[in-house]
Amino acid sequence: MEESSRHMDRRSKEIFERQNMPGLVAAQKTAHNCYSVGKILSVFLVVTSVAVPVAINVVLSLFDIDILNGCLIFASFLCLIVSEFIRTRIKKWKFYGAGMQQYFDEFVFGLKNSCKKYIYPQKLSLYERLKLMKRFDKRNDESFHDWYSDFSALPYEEAVYQCQKQNIRWEMSAKKTYLVVLIIMSAAIIIGIVINAILQRMNVWVMVAVLSTLVPVATFLYNAIKKLCEDVKSRNSLYLHIESIEEKHSPEELWDEIEELQVEIFDYRKQAYLVPDWFHKLFRHGKQKEEDNYAENLSKERR
Repeated sequence: MEESSRHMDRRSKEIFERQNMPGLVAAQKTAHNCYSVGKILSVFLVVTSVAVPVAINVVLSLFDIDILNGCLIFASFLCLIVSEFIRTRIKKWKFYGAGMQQYFDEFVFGLKNSCKKYIYPQKLSLYERLKLMKRFDKRNDESFHDWYSDFSALPYEEAVYQCQKQNIRWEMSAKKTYLVVLIIMSAAIIIGIVINAILQRMNVWVMVAVLSTLVPVATFLYNAIKKLCEDVKSRNSLYLHIESIEEKHSPEELWDEIEELQVEIFDYRKQAYLVPDWFHKLFRHGKQKEEDNYAENLSKERR
């Protein structure tokens, strides 16, 4: 029994050694940079969906020219078309990021892709992975070491499970906070546009032009808030589900659940809302410290 325990601990430590292998650090760095490209595209989405319509609103409040009003109404709806194109590009780069993270997790955790509940979803090919890794090869990789907190004192299956749960906790924490920020910002922008239209005492034609600027703004903000709400709800439900599974199974029986959970995580990453990097950085240090303390205390309890 003692020999078996030592063997399990040794294998668990391998998880946290593998995550710092050069090729896997590069994979996680590439995943981060793929998501960053998606986030840069999201900035362009904000410009076409929010900044341009708000600028149009300002112009309309300053000039009352029929031809100009008509052109600006057209520009407002053109923003909708451009926004949809940008969304398809964001989706592509989210898939790249999720694919690189999936590759990282599969190798680090030693997953065998033996999940019986799902047909495994499309993943990045070796050619695509190498191409992406080459693209971001020169980027700094210092912050991608020790990606998961150290659960090496736990049995192997439970250590993997705790890493997966850590992934979900990070997502839940960031998105709940960002959702509040986005709701406040949305209310301020929409109320500001409506008040501006009222105070300017515009005629009907100008009023229509001003309110048309709300269409791309409202569409963007509605989609963003809706997606964040769905993400938070999905992560909360999944977290409660996996905690109930953990209570019912021994560590050795968790492996099938681990395989299925990894598929769920991959599917989520492909379509999840991208929270800006600057927002993550505000809370990264404190959250990492919190997770490391949790891992340390949990390990002490199991010894």
